[in-house]
Amino acid sequence: MLWTLFILGALAIAINSYVWPQLNFAGKFRDRAKALYAAKAGAKLVIAQVVQYKSAGYDSLKDPWYGDASLRDVFPCEGRFAALGDTPFTVSVEDEERKININKVKQDTLKQIFMLTEAADEQAAKEIAASIVDWRDADDKPLENGAETGYYAGQEPSYPCKNADFQVLGELLQVRGMTQQIFDASKDYLTVYGIGSVNLNTCEDMVLRALGASEELARKIIAYRKGADGEEGTDDDMVFDNISGAVAALSKSGSFTSQELSQAAAIIASGSMTVRSDNFTGRSDGKSGGKAYGITFTFNRNDVIKQWRSD
Repeated sequence: MLWTLFILGALAIAINSYVWPQLNFAGKFRDRAKALYAAKAGAKLVIAQVVQYKSAGYDSLKDPWYGDASLRDVFPCEGRFAALGDTPFTVSVEDEERKININKVKQDTLKQIFMLTEAADEQAAKEIAASIVDWRDADDKPLENGAETGYYAGQEPSYPCKNADFQVLGELLQVRGMTQQIFDASKDYLTVYGIGSVNLNTCEDMVLRALGASEELARKIIAYRKGADGEEGTDDDMVFDNISGAVAALSKSGSFTSQELSQAAAIIASGSMTVRSDNFTGRSDGKSGGKAYGITFTFNRNDVIKQWRSD
C-alpha cells in the first residue's frame, strides 16, 4: 500500500513538472495573441475614424484625428477590446504632411534640416543632401558633393544607386554620408509620403526653418497657431483654412513685421506649403498579462494602407 502511494505521488510530481510549464507557455501564448488582436483593433479604429472624418478642406492640430497621446473628441488614447475580455490598447496618430518629403523637396531644404538638427556640419549636410537627390533621380551623373553608382560600387559590400524614389526612410542609411546619429536626429522631420507640400497648420518650427523661415518667424507662426492659451491642439487654436490667405491672417494678428510677412509670402509662393494632410501614421499597442504587441502603420484618406509594421 505504501509503495502504491509512493509511486502515485512520484507520478503526480512528474506530471506536475511537465504540465505546469506547458500551461504557463500556453498562457503566455494566449496573452501574446490577445495583445496582438487588441493592437489590431486599435489600429483599425484609428484608420476608420480618420478616413470617416470629413475635412473642411484643411487640417489642423485641433481636428479629431490629432493626438500625441490621444485622438481627441473621437475616442480616448486608452481603450479596451471587449471581445478579448477587455484587453487594453493605446493609440496615437500624426499626419505625414507636417514633415519634409525627401522624394520631392529641394536639395537646399534637405541640407538645412540636417544642419538644424546639429547632428551634421555644413559639409556633411551638403554631401547627404546632394546624395539624396542623386539617389532618387533617374540619371547616373553625380551632383557636386553627391554620389551615384560609381561611388557605391567602391563600398564594401558594393551596391547600386537606386535612381528612384525612396520607399521607406530607412533607405537613407544607404546614402553617402548618412550615419545612424544623423538619421536618428532628423527622421522625425522627414517622410516619403505625400505630394511634397508641408501643412502650415501642423508642421514644427524646425521644418519651417528648413523651408526658409527665420528662427523668429518660425517661433511666431507656432505661437500664433497655439492661440491665447499657448497650447497646441486646443479649441482656441488659430487655423489657416486656405494657404492663399495665410499671410493676410498673420498680418491681421499684428505680431509680424513687414519683413517677416514678406518672408512668409515667399515661402508660400514657392509652392512648398499647404493646409491639408492626406497621409497619416499611427501607433497602436495592446497589452495582456504582461505581454505587449505594437503596430506602426501608415495610411491615407482613401483607406489605402501604405505601411504595416509590428514589433
